[in-house]
Amino acid sequence: MVHELTDEELLDKFESETNIVRTRADELLKLVKQRRELSFEDAAKALNVSVQTIESWANFLEEEKILSIKYNFTTPFITVFHEKIKAVPETGTLQKEIIEKKELNKAALLKEEELSEINRMLAEAYSCLKKGQFDKAKEIYAQIKKQYDDLPLQFLEKKKELNTTLTRLSKDLSLNLSKASLKEMEKKSQNIRKLLKMLEQKIEKREVLNAIKIYGQIKIIYNSLPEGFLEQKLILQNKIIEIYERLITIREEQDIMDTSVKKSEIINLLEELKQSMNEKNIPLAIKLYEKVRELYNSLPKGFLQEKAELQARIIRLYEELLS
Repeated sequence: MVHELTDEELLDKFESETNIVRTRADELLKLVKQRRELSFEDAAKALNVSVQTIESWANFLEEEKILSIKYNFTTPFITVFHEKIKAVPETGTLQKEIIEKKELNKAALLKEEELSEINRMLAEAYSCLKKGQFDKAKEIYAQIKKQYDDLPLQFLEKKKELNTTLTRLSKDLSLNLSKASLKEMEKKSQNIRKLLKMLEQKIEKREVLNAIKIYGQIKIIYNSLPEGFLEQKLILQNKIIEIYERLITIREEQDIMDTSVKKSEIINLLEELKQSMNEKNIPLAIKLYEKVRELYNSLPKGFLQEKAELQARIIRLYEELLS
């Protein structure tokens, strides 16, 4: 049979648990005073407790107006509480006091309208999360956070309620963003692997131009991968580099062959050009010169020595053609 605690025993247990919370909360307060500001996660690591425990202590200390909770996008931070000092109203006429009171009431009314707008935006943010519109949800969260920070002290109770809602929205947003990033990473990684297989096939067939186009597609997708996932990215990067090196080797071999063939064609055309000049067949010599220039301009990049030798012979015959 379960023993039921007496009222006195219940009070003793509650007081004991409260003292434990206050003692650990004092450790959190000391830590915040030392660092001035730190995130829930950093505080949890420093005190060797869960983030949920830190959140509970922080809420407790915020209610006691000892610490404050603020947000940097989706990350909650703890700081030392700084109460805003209300300005002492100047002594004035009754009319001035009435005007000031009206202004305060007007401001309060405006803030009530802002609270309604915040609730509307919260609903819209969750609607965007359900639809997978995470960027829009993130923008709405930033707008809500700004309006939340602008609420005055007379809305302290409402701010506490909103703080809980904002914390939940922040967690839901982070969770959904993580899921979306994982889904995006898996989809794009699959596309890259598929393109890598196509690239290997083109390299084996020595279809260099098509291979270069596929490599360009791979590079674009890789550069658009979401943040993080360093291990997966490193595996993909190593595979891309490996195949790219093979592509470069084949490209260089083809360029060497292409340069050799075109060089031979240019030399043959130069011989024909010289012969036509000796025969005083200027129209034919001009046509042959144009073919030489066209072939020379189509040579692959690099091969500076071969190009320099050919260019010297071309210029020499061109000067003879003009004379």
